[in-house]
Amino acid sequence: MRMESLQDLGIERGVKPDDIRAVTELYVRCLASKILPILGDYPKAVDLFEGALNCHQVLIAKHKGQVVGVLGLKTASASPYEPTLREAWRILGVLGPLRLMLLGLLDNSCDPQTVFIDGLAVHEEARSCGIGSLLLSKADEIARTDGKSFLALEVINTNPRAEALYLKHGFRRVAEQRLGILELFFDFSSAAEMRKSLV
Repeated sequence: MRMESLQDLGIERGVKPDDIRAVTELYVRCLASKILPILGDYPKAVDLFEGALNCHQVLIAKHKGQVVGVLGLKTASASPYEPTLREAWRILGVLGPLRLMLLGLLDNSCDPQTVFIDGLAVHEEARSCGIGSLLLSKADEIARTDGKSFLALEVINTNPRAEALYLKHGFRRVAEQRLGILELFFDFSSAAEMRKSLV
């Protein structure tokens, strides 16, 4: 499925039932460095997030019917994924609720004037075609239409390519959070919060 151009590419808000699994797999791969050290198992993480998908809070890029990009939109009232403790117990076992609560420590709060980009992923074979830029532009358009003042996101220090993309789209670093002792469990040591003013 190697993509050479953006021809036949569409950006949609919302996820159709047939695309839920592909969207979730791509999303979990995107956030693997943050969530898998806590959840521990890729297939189970996909199962947990698949059942917790809030379809309206997700933008997808599709090329010839295949999902090639995904971007989660988080607001003060909704997230792209909202797993429950009950589902965590069912899928991850007895320690599932604890794992989900630990994952919540990495979650970002969102004020009413901000749309937080909660994960941006592009399929490996579709990278460097501009899909990430198109998804960011669509998120910007949605936030402006909804009367928001800011777009925000977080980027880990081991992903300079993503940070360069965000800087190109007008985001600026506003804070950096170091993991400290938690660095032992993750493959990154800090995460930068980046914001873009829409006013």
